[in-house]
Amino acid sequence: MKKLIVILLLAVVALAAHAAGPRQYYDYPDATRLRDGSRMLIYDNLSGNRNITGAKLKEELSSSPVVLHAVATPGSSPLKKQAGAADGPYVRQVELRDSTGTITMWINASGQMIFGRPAPLSVVSVSPANGAIDVPTSTIPVVTLNKSTADVTISSLYISGSGVVPVGYDYTSFTVWAIPVPLAPNTTYTIKFERQMIVQTDGETTSSCGTAMTDVSGICTSTFTTAP
Repeated sequence: MKKLIVILLLAVVALAAHAAGPRQYYDYPDATRLRDGSRMLIYDNLSGNRNITGAKLKEELSSSPVVLHAVATPGSSPLKKQAGAADGPYVRQVELRDSTGTITMWINASGQMIFGRPAPLSVVSVSPANGAIDVPTSTIPVVTLNKSTADVTISSLYISGSGVVPVGYDYTSFTVWAIPVPLAPNTTYTIKFERQMIVQTDGETTSSCGTAMTDVSGICTSTFTTAP
């Protein structure tokens, strides 16, 4: 009985000593105020060792694209996000998303604030219409998109068997593209537009053939037949 009491006492003492011991580093992170004169040593694979001060760290944060410093620090300086020189007018500079990740508002490189969801770039209409017959040989096929493309040429838009590059004749928006290919009489032609190659002007991740053209394995197609 005495041995049992001694063992129990030793267990209680050991447990108390363990509970009263210092907490380990993994119990809670060390934290202290980062003053301008404070220093910390960091290492990364690119710059190696850096003994950086609190003031220098704040300077680097404020000069980077990160807006956390500007938001957290009181001041009258405006938050700024400027488009790059090579950014097209549709490149998004700021965007807000809902809980599902859907964009609900954005500001493009032109400074325009737009509410709603970016519409996929798609084909609005094609002329001659899909399935048209007795089309005059003088006709110039035209494809119209729902919004401007980023480039002035579209190499993925063509008439099957022809290497003619389409021409955008609405030079302010580039939504209408003509394919000036010579047409032979009594011949069926197929206009093809590679859907995945459609330039995504708003940064959206999908594209669509719309209802004007038929999606055939990712290629928007439309056929017409010329008159005899």
